Amino acid sequence: MVEITEVQEIGNSTDEEKVSGKVEIKKKSLKSRKRKKKAEKAGKRLLKQIYTLDTKHLIAKVGFILNQIPRTRDNDKLLTVEIYKTFYRDFLVDGDKIKLDDLLTLPKSYEMQRYRAHIQNVLGLFRASPDVQKRRKVRRKEWREDEGSILSPPVEVFTTECGSDSPHLVVASLWIYDRLKNHSILSEFRDFKEKKVKNHRLIFSNTTKRNIEMANEFFDLILKFSDFIGFKAHIFHDYKEKVDSVHEAYLEHVLESMDDEVERNNIKLPKSLSIIKSSSIEDEGNILEHVRSHMNKIMSGKYDNNVFIDQFFSIDTESSPLLQITDFFAGSLHYLYGNKTPGKKLKDKLACEIMKKLKISTRTCTPKRGSKKTRITII
Repeated sequence: MVEITEVQEIGNSTDEEKVSGKVEIKKKSLKSRKRKKKAEKAGKRLLKQIYTLDTKHLIAKVGFILNQIPRTRDNDKLLTVEIYKTFYRDFLVDGDKIKLDDLLTLPKSYEMQRYRAHIQNVLGLFRASPDVQKRRKVRRKEWREDEGSILSPPVEVFTTECGSDSPHLVVASLWIYDRLKNHSILSEFRDFKEKKVKNHRLIFSNTTKRNIEMANEFFDLILKFSDFIGFKAHIFHDYKEKVDSVHEAYLEHVLESMDDEVERNNIKLPKSLSIIKSSSIEDEGNILEHVRSHMNKIMSGKYDNNVFIDQFFSIDTESSPLLQITDFFAGSLHYLYGNKTPGKKLKDKLACEIMKKLKISTRTCTPKRGSKKTRITII
């Protein structure tokens, strides 16, 4: 009896250990999910700061430079130099020298390095090249060997959709070919919004008597940079019969637009893309990462690893002036395509004015002859 009792006690003890182990695993899993969710929120917050030029904090300055100049992702010394050149020009003597006394005031290189490490390793943004990751002993599971290092400034693609609840869907995008012009473009929009926009909502669906003139002025700002931008759109007629989801429509739009940009010689390879999408409830979970991965697989084969989607993420439309511009473009196309004969409503007026600026026919919703930077495909 004693032996049986001892065996039972040992058995009970093992069961307790198993239960305790499972509880511990669940706790660790919960903590891991919380950390991941917290990092995703912090990452989105940082991206919003970068794309609205809200760079008063050093981490936003570091993120901005990592985003603008990919070579800095591998080189902390270069990162420091570019931050000084971009945000602390008043401290530079003859354009490229710093007084020793000013080093007491300027942010330290090790502070920037710490933020760089946090952005890359914790937030998972602006990753270094594979070789540098190995040297830094940063091993992230989602990094694949075939995701090569393309360190020229990426092309930025701001994209949105309109009409997911209607028979026809418009997926449109604004392409910024010269990433180094981004700072100037955003500065123009920031100054405009501070002086004129105030409490007005500048999106196509909110067109009113009070803001229609302002919306036109707002759209005119991007046209000042016409040499460095392009507009693309796909109109999916009866879209639910042609694509399984809105994200599949985005996939088709980006892939075909990339083909067109390369064919027109607007983009020279090798090149990486950063895709910034207007946020929607369909973007929850890892869906955008799956779409990005699928795009990269297709493009790596088609372009012999010379095209790479560096980022694909979503932010609120009104937090990015360039997404607002894309929204006006997409909204105008969707509105006119659904109303073949423009009327006298405010949206008719705004849509027609935007189409005129872009040399697009209001009747057929296709670019007129001589419109080199606009392409619209009706499917």
